[in-house]
Amino acid sequence: MTSIIIGISGGLLTILLVGIFRRLDKKIIYGLTLAGIGFHYVGFTWTDILSLIITSQQAIGIALIAYVGIKKNVYFLAAGYFLHGI
Repeated sequence: MTSIIIGISGGLLTILLVGIFRRLDKKIIYGLTLAGIGFHYVGFTWTDILSLIITSQQAIGIALIAYVGIKKNVYFLAAGYFLHGI
């Protein structure tokens, strides 16, 4: 039940923040959201060390993909969201 509340409140907060920062470059918003998604999973695995290590590495990888997507090519952002779904 707690996961559902966290997911719904996180989604609503994201919608609110995108509405507030609408004037910013959309690549930055999408990149920051993607990086936040990666690190969001770390919070669910902090009690198991092996899972924490794996999700931390995945979060860093997703953050690097988001950075490249903002700086170089927007298709990296699309790939990051696709990888998030996997």
